[in-house]
Amino acid sequence: MDKNEQYAHTRQRILHGCRLVLSAGFVFIAIGINPLFGQNEFANWVWRDSNFVSWNSGAPVLQTGFDLETSRPGQACISDRNGNLLLVADGDHFYNGSGQLMINGAPAISSRSEQTFVVPYPCNDSLYYVFWTSSLSVVIPGVHYSLVNVYSNGGQGEVIQHDILLDSTMALALDITRHENNRDYWLVSRKRAAPVFYAWQITDTGIISQPVISLTDSVLNYANFHGDHTNEMKFSPNGEWLAYTDRHVGAYVGPNHITSLFSFDQQTGIVQREVQLNTSSLPYNTRQKFHCFSPDNSKLYIVAQERALYQFDLLSNDSSTIANSG
Repeated sequence: MDKNEQYAHTRQRILHGCRLVLSAGFVFIAIGINPLFGQNEFANWVWRDSNFVSWNSGAPVLQTGFDLETSRPGQACISDRNGNLLLVADGDHFYNGSGQLMINGAPAISSRSEQTFVVPYPCNDSLYYVFWTSSLSVVIPGVHYSLVNVYSNGGQGEVIQHDILLDSTMALALDITRHENNRDYWLVSRKRAAPVFYAWQITDTGIISQPVISLTDSVLNYANFHGDHTNEMKFSPNGEWLAYTDRHVGAYVGPNHITSLFSFDQQTGIVQREVQLNTSSLPYNTRQKFHCFSPDNSKLYIVAQERALYQFDLLSNDSSTIANSG
């Protein structure tokens, strides 16, 4: 596998780090693979233990000494087109590629970020949005964002807009994919207590404040849910599929730990055509946790209870065939 192929297997969990699931007999690297930008933007992966892996040589090389003042579970990072690390953030703290705090890069109040994503401001090589989610345990839960200029202040970087609340009713999962125009982006999240998706378009003039709202025919019974949502959402590399796993915490009556598959319209931002994946005969089927797509968009993989790995075939594009292909 050459360097380009290796980068093609990475992605925006830049946006989120990578999660290693050690199970019986295999290691599953739960990394999304949406090719949002050029390949070298993903050349560095940074974790909260202050270590990071660089892929600039074509093979993974462990780097140390990156001193992060954070214990948050979801770091995000992005590099420039040459693979130089530009930004590391967790929603609270913002660092430049040298590990220095940026101007305004430390929080006045912790937001307790759960998932963090970075996306370039369209048509601008200096500005980046950092999005993150916060749980019900904080003062203001939901989806937040900051705007960062990575080259400000002689290269130290600066957070020029900090902790802007986008929506307080969203669950903990979100993901980002390209708009069909190949310039803008879609930020998608799901409401905390309803089978409703919100999609915000990110343009070269900013975030369009009115989201595209999609009501889905979900089998999940949200009426009796009163706790927080810990969940997983991921786009396929081509942006045409969206997978969502619900893992409920708190008082809840109804199906638990299940994964649904949706189609996504990259032109309109509409989430539709829910496919309820049939896992009834599969082991540990009530404890689905993580998922990712294959680089060629043909497969969806799901990890259950860190012991089982499911594979669903998407090539038929037929809902019933997909649902029963596991």
